[in-house]
Amino acid sequence: MTLPKDIAYDFLLFAQRNPRPCPLLEVSDTGERLLKYIAREADIATDIPKYRIYEQGELKGEYENVVESTCVLALRRDTSEYHHEFPA
Repeated sequence: MTLPKDIAYDFLLFAQRNPRPCPLLEVSDTGERLLKYIAREADIATDIPKYRIYEQGELKGEYENVVESTCVLALRRDTSEYHHEFPA
């Protein structure tokens, strides 16, 4: 899941306090697309098989990559209306 900066810390605390239902695999720096630990040099915008984009809780689409996604651009503006979910 990729979250806007203004809510990411709150989610981090929630996940740390609830490790069984919400395990954290890795936390990256703001704007960083490359992973460092669970999949060295994996690009979270292109290397996941499918991406689901939600806007205000509503599914807006499924994509094979999110490099050119308008939702990714919205995330860069740090709005809290968008998040990505990476399906298992």
